[in-house]
Amino acid sequence: MAVFVMVENEKGEYLLQRRQGTGFLDGHFDASASGHLEYDESLQSCGTRELYEETGLVVKDEDLELTAVFQSDFEAGVRYLNAVFRTSTFSGSVHNGEPTKIDKLDWYAPKVFPSKLTVGVRVFLESLSTAEVSSYYIDAKEYKKLMGESYTEV
Repeated sequence: MAVFVMVENEKGEYLLQRRQGTGFLDGHFDASASGHLEYDESLQSCGTRELYEETGLVVKDEDLELTAVFQSDFEAGVRYLNAVFRTSTFSGSVHNGEPTKIDKLDWYAPKVFPSKLTVGVRVFLESLSTAEVSSYYIDAKEYKKLMGESYTEV
């Protein structure tokens, strides 16, 4: 299970991070924070923990709004269930808390997001068109199609 958190500032921009040194989707822009659910942790507390660890921003669990849930089979035999949250309520100032895994943190308006995006960010952009929580299934073929030529399997 993985969690993605998208943080929106007062200008309507979202904080994105560029992955590096992870061995998976390096060079792609990811959510403000993302990570794996730990034992005895709620989805929201995972999001607040990951956001603080990766960006230094502080949010409360109740300030995370679920926008999408998606299952992705990004390659044969590897299935993930993912939750995407957003918030515009946060405190602190942005800093790179994981410089070996993140080489850039910056704010982008949705219309000018970089082209190399993780599927989590792509699903988030899709979910902006509805006020309800969206649910998606992305099989391995669709995953590769969404990622384009930039995707190489692990």
